[in-house]
Amino acid sequence: MKKFKEFFKKYACNVSAILLTGVLAGVATRGCYFVYYQPEVPENLKNFSKNK
Repeated sequence: MKKFKEFFKKYACNVSAILLTGVLAGVATRGCYFVYYQPEVPENLKNFSKNK
């Protein structure tokens, strides 16, 4: 148990940073996909925007 605690204290920050990087990369990927690959705007929505 003592070795586990020492290991945890030594590498907890590194593991946390790696996990956080993975999560943030996933979020950024979804955001970039939405920005770069948006579907075309439907004609009805264009007409609605013009009529306002």
